[in-house]
Order: sequence, then structure tokens, then C-alpha cells
Amino acid sequence: MAGMGTALAIDPQLPKAWRSNQAASPFLRAITWKNKVLSLIAYMAMVKYQLRRLSQGKQTQPQVAPALVLLIQQWETAIRNRQYRRRMHSGF
Repeated sequence: MAGMGTALAIDPQLPKAWRSNQAASPFLRAITWKNKVLSLIAYMAMVKYQLRRLSQGKQTQPQVAPALVLLIQQWETAIRNRQYRRRMHSGF
């Protein structure tokens, strides 16, 4: 079961392929960074990026650059945190 969510985030049609006995094993671009913690964070950012694309009705991009996706996620998180702090200070 481990890793099934990642595979489905990359290819949501995967169960259909498995039912029709097609060999399918989606994968994300490999991250070869020496810093393991940073590479794991980038990997999670890549999975979230794929899920976000699917939620917008777009195709996944398994070969997206991990550094770019990590930067995008960090930027969006900073924006959301700033918006949250403003709402809490204003009392809604």
C-alpha cells in the first residue's frame, strides 16, 4: 500500500490499466540531492504539485524540476500564511 498515493497522483487512471492487465508503473523524476531531508521535502512538493494540477483538470507533469516545485510551494505557503495572519488580526 505504501507509495500507492504517489502513483495515483501521477496517473489517476492506474487502476483501470491494472484491471486490464496492462503493466503500468508511473514514476516521478528522481531527486539526487545529497541533503536527504531537503530531497524528501522536494519529493512531497512534487506529489502535491501533481495533485494540484489534477484538481485543476490539467495533466500531470512527472518530469517537473524538483527545485522549481519546492520553490513554488514555499512561496505559496508564505502567501497563505500572510493572508491567515491578516485575517486573524482583523477579526475576520
